[in-house]
Amino acid sequence: LIDLREEAVARDPHRDEQFLASSSLTMNPEQSAALAVLMQALEAPAEARPMLLHGVTGSGKTEVYLQGIRAALEQGKCLYPKSR
Repeated sequence: LIDLREEAVARDPHRDEQFLASSSLTMNPEQSAALAVLMQALEAPAEARPMLLHGVTGSGKTEVYLQGIRAALEQGKCLYPKSR
């Protein structure tokens, strides 16, 4: 006999990995300017709007996002409660 069925299996591919926080990288002038715009949005959330960084691969967009996220978390501005 064959029994065919679908079953959801929860898996965590990073279960056995340990991720260590690293220090922020030094940003170039363009990255600093982009981060400044993000920081202004954090200070005036009523005026904030969705933002998207444009740049070629390897231009440093991820570092701008990471430093912006770090600043938001340090200010307690998080969408989800910490218990999640």
